[in-house]
Order: sequence, then C-alpha cells, then structure tokens
Amino acid sequence: MLLDANLNSYAVPAALITAAGALILAIVNFVFGRRLAASREEHENELQDLKSAQESALADIKTSADRQLAQLNASLAQQERIESDLVRSRGEAYGEIWELTGALSLFGPVKSPNAADLSSRLSHWYFTRGWLLTPESKGRYFVIQDVLNFFLLHSLAFRRPADEILFGSPTRAMDELRKIRNIELGLESRGDEGRYTLKEIQVCLGAWKSRRLTNARENTIPEQAWVLLQFVMSSFRTHLADELKSRDLPGEREVDALPSSKTPKFL
Repeated sequence: MLLDANLNSYAVPAALITAAGALILAIVNFVFGRRLAASREEHENELQDLKSAQESALADIKTSADRQLAQLNASLAQQERIESDLVRSRGEAYGEIWELTGALSLFGPVKSPNAADLSSRLSHWYFTRGWLLTPESKGRYFVIQDVLNFFLLHSLAFRRPADEILFGSPTRAMDELRKIRNIELGLESRGDEGRYTLKEIQVCLGAWKSRRLTNARENTIPEQAWVLLQFVMSSFRTHLADELKSRDLPGEREVDALPSSKTPKFL
C-alpha cells in the first residue's frame, strides 16, 4: 500500500512535467510557426515588390524604346523627304546643264556657240544650281571650264569635223568619232558602255595642253579643239546620267587603261 502511494506521488509530477513539456513545445511550435509565416509573408512581399519594380522598369524601358523608335522613324521619314527633294532638284538641274553641254553633241547643231558664251552660261548655271553637283560631277564640270578658258586664253576656235568625216563612213558616226579621239587624244575606245574616270580625263587634258603649248598655236585647228571639248562634255553628261540612275550616287568603276602618249594627228 505504501509503495503504491509512493508511486502515485511520483506519477502526478511526471504527468505535470509531460503536460508542461507539451505545452512548451506547442508554444514553441506556435511561435516558430508565426515567425515562419511572418518571414514567408515578408519574403513574398519583397518578391512582389521586386516583381513590381521589374515590371515598372521594363515598362519604362519599353516606353523609352518606343519613344526613341518613334523619333528614329520620324528622322528617317524626314531624311527620306530631304533625299527625295534633293533627287528631284538634282534631276531638274542636271536636265538644264545637259541641255547646255549638248551644244557640242555629235548630233547637235553644226554651228557651235563660242567659248566665251558657253563658259558664261555654264557659270551662271553653276552659281544657281551647282550646289547640287556631287564632288565627282563638280570635278568634271571644272574640267569643261578649264578647257573653255584655255581656248579663250589662246584664242582657239572649235568647230565640228565635216559631215563627210563623221557620217560618210559605213560604220556608225560614234565609232568614227572614237577613232578621231584615239588619234587626237590618245583615248582607247571602250564601246558604248565604256567610262573614263575623272583622273583619266585630267591626264588626257594635261597632255593635250602640253602638246598645244609646245607647238605653234596655228597648228591647232578648230576640229581638233572641238574633239577635246566634245569629249569632256560627253563624259560629263554620261556621268550625270549614271548618277541619276542610282539614289546612292556611286562613283564610277575604275578602269586600268590610260590615254596613250603618242602625238595625234587629225584626220
């Protein structure tokens, strides 16, 4: 009986300890659960804030990109209008100078204008429309003026060769003219699609001037002068036409052959 009483006296505190332990464990679990829930909520809020910040940043980037794209499109549209206006203005201006230089066309009028009148008309065009010339075309324009002023300085007249020479052969008149160019200017024929670079033309002109300055002035007959002036004007017109075919205005393709150095004699 005494033993049972002792055991019972120990059982009550043990039960209390167990209950207390369970209570403490429940409290601890509750506290940790609350903290875990609070931490989870805090992290979720941080993640949500980060997501919102990212979405806001992406929205700002998109808005900025859209604005820049709109500005770029507007700039491109404006540039396209400017280029279109330039092409149109250049076409009109080139048409005018085409007519002026056409005075020395192979199939143009037999009587050519004098050097002073032609140079004056070209100068008037240049100071009203010359700003539309590309650098390459501008160089070719000044070659023409160089030739005309050389003629004026040395009182050289120019006259188209007789029709019997140009049109009296079974071959084309253009082919006959190219034969004369080869003799007078040392230029190799390149056919209808051939082109001469600005450098080649300048070399040819320099050689022609040198021959005229070393020989007696009276040896330069008007037909010889016409062949030179017609060539530089024809090359100028051809280059203008090539430019108008392309909005990019590419330079001429380079060729290897240069004018020969042989002294020509007129046919």
